[in-house]
Amino acid sequence: MQSKGEVTENSDHPGRKLSLASKILIGLGLGVLTGLFFGELTSPLQIVSRAYLRLMQMTVIPYVAVALITGLGQLELDQAKKLAVRLGLLVLLFWALAFVVVVLMPLTFPEWHAGSFFSTSLVEPKKTFKFIELYIPTNPFHALANGIVPGVVFFSVGLGISLIGIKRKATLIDGLQILLKSLSRLTNFVVGLTPIGVFAIGAVVAGSMTIAEFSRLQVYFIVFIVAALFLAFWLLPALISTVTPFKYRDIFNVSKDALITAFVTHSLFIVIPILMEQSKYLIKKYGIQKEDSDKLVEVIIPVTFNFPNIGKLLSLMFVPFTAWLAGSPLEPGQYPDFLFTGVMTYFAKAQTALPYLMDRFEIPQDLFQLYIPTGIINGKFDSLVSAINLVAFSLIGTGWLTGYLSLKPMRILRFLIISVGAFTLVLAGLSILFGAIVKMSDSNKFTLKQMRLISDTSRIKVLDKVQDPSFEMDIQTEITLAEIKRRGVIKVAFNDSIYPFSFYNDEGQLVGFEVDLMAMLAEDLDVRIEFIPFENWEILGAWLNSGKIDLATNIPYLSSMINQVELSTPYLEGTVCLVVEDHRRHEFSTLESIQKLPSVVVGVDYDPVRAEKDFDKFFPGIEATLVRINSYRDFFEKKTTGIDTVVHIAEAGTAWTLLYPEFTVVIPKPHLRKTPVGYAVARRNRELVGFLNDWVLAKKGDGSIQRIYEHWVLGEGAKKTEPRWSIIRNVLGWGD
Repeated sequence: MQSKGEVTENSDHPGRKLSLASKILIGLGLGVLTGLFFGELTSPLQIVSRAYLRLMQMTVIPYVAVALITGLGQLELDQAKKLAVRLGLLVLLFWALAFVVVVLMPLTFPEWHAGSFFSTSLVEPKKTFKFIELYIPTNPFHALANGIVPGVVFFSVGLGISLIGIKRKATLIDGLQILLKSLSRLTNFVVGLTPIGVFAIGAVVAGSMTIAEFSRLQVYFIVFIVAALFLAFWLLPALISTVTPFKYRDIFNVSKDALITAFVTHSLFIVIPILMEQSKYLIKKYGIQKEDSDKLVEVIIPVTFNFPNIGKLLSLMFVPFTAWLAGSPLEPGQYPDFLFTGVMTYFAKAQTALPYLMDRFEIPQDLFQLYIPTGIINGKFDSLVSAINLVAFSLIGTGWLTGYLSLKPMRILRFLIISVGAFTLVLAGLSILFGAIVKMSDSNKFTLKQMRLISDTSRIKVLDKVQDPSFEMDIQTEITLAEIKRRGVIKVAFNDSIYPFSFYNDEGQLVGFEVDLMAMLAEDLDVRIEFIPFENWEILGAWLNSGKIDLATNIPYLSSMINQVELSTPYLEGTVCLVVEDHRRHEFSTLESIQKLPSVVVGVDYDPVRAEKDFDKFFPGIEATLVRINSYRDFFEKKTTGIDTVVHIAEAGTAWTLLYPEFTVVIPKPHLRKTPVGYAVARRNRELVGFLNDWVLAKKGDGSIQRIYEHWVLGEGAKKTEPRWSIIRNVLGWGD
């Protein structure tokens, strides 16, 4: 016979039907094998997976709303007050556990430096988080219709509380309980379709996840999964069994169907009704059911679902991970702000909260794209932890309110000692593992030097001005379009060390944003193009005005240049920035912090006297000493000592940090300064500058400049896409 306080295990004995959990695991396994075999050909199964998820979601919001109204409506006022206080304390306890994991797990990240391509997040306005709009609906029916769960819960809680103390409410409560039972039956029917749904989900995920995505995210995957397994299979169930009568084995035996469903479907939302029914079942089986037990479970789980739980908060680790990946890890002093802001923003979806947090801590927004593939795997472990977290809320919270909670000091001390020891071993093990197997390399550093031109290269010739005697001739002929077409060549001056605008790739080819644009110009004029290198800005005006070159690229609208040459319509607006060593980025993050520095030495690549006027406009109130450097490379390679920073445009400075990842770009707040960038031609050459003005407008209009900008500045040209590996193509050779 079964004794009180125990639950028999529902094993799959011969002759018995397979349990739902077994069917789900079989469906998942078959789905993964299907995805590995067929690869991207499994994409049509997305229709099945979406249909299944929508069926599961169909009953949840009505179930949550009815359960909250019914559960709260049956309580007495004193019970409701006690529930609010104790549930609030329980939420804070679980947040504290999550914070410990989120803060300590990033300590295992291996040390490295990295740069990134320019991101528009550097210059975009910061996102705002609309907490009130999310939680307080002006129209509760709109919240119901649009699936705004926090708004639905807020309204349902308010309506349920308003029923407390009202006489003659029994008829309404009875009707709602009947509705709740019918919704539960409908949910159970849909749950029976789970093996089919998880088969489709497993096939699509296994068929779409690439090895390259996993390789770049391996550190985050490992840290997240290990943390989730520690929480789901030790900390939370052990905490439940420490302070309640429930045994560790029985907690999983009763809730395994819901946990597996949440894991496979990556959805906590759809298993809320199942968790509620299973929690009530477990309390009843142990013979500790009280009059209010069922009501409390029906209130606690839907309410706490809307609070950030441990599983959801685990994905906060994505912020320190992307900061580390970008080469600017969060500092200890930033964590209090990060955790407080994080838990507040996580009342919304992670897809809303993470971009906001990345903006707040100045992490490139393009790294948020990595969150999508992480959700494929990590999201499942997130849902697993969240599900066991709701079980813990339900069982511990109900026990605290009905009296079966057991706080024995020795049991609690033993739990704490084992948990701290185990977590310490986890941290040490991960650090050793990463040191042994994880070989981090900044792929952007290599792909920048491997990038190729979009345009036709057959018209391009790069001259060496030292070896080409004809270039030294002083040609006084006025440069007209007719003259350029007559000789069949347009001569363009360039600097070969302005990444990603003009530089030599690893094959010795001149490439970059400017080179692609000039190749388009040569094609439109039906001429060849000769690129002529220059290093000294002071001679540029003389070269243009003497006719040695026809135009120069990447010329900022500075007063020193406007007085010497004619400038075309800008084709780019550069964001003025400072480039500093990583460890000094916070010293230069604001104008105020720069002003507090005892001295600031700034490197410039042209006359410091003229540069001082430009510096004062861009960085008002900063007392700085400007020093001439031969090139930006001298600064990055520290050939000129004693220089704190250099001024650049962020679109170029970020590319330099790919090659020298120990440096970073900062845009001092609160002022955002931009400088237009255009082409320079000889003074009074109105015909050529007029043509360039029209040509730039045309190329902006047809999207050519934007396409090249995305390729070179945003780094789209550095991304390589290959078909997903699959057995059918890569092993059997079918479909090549």
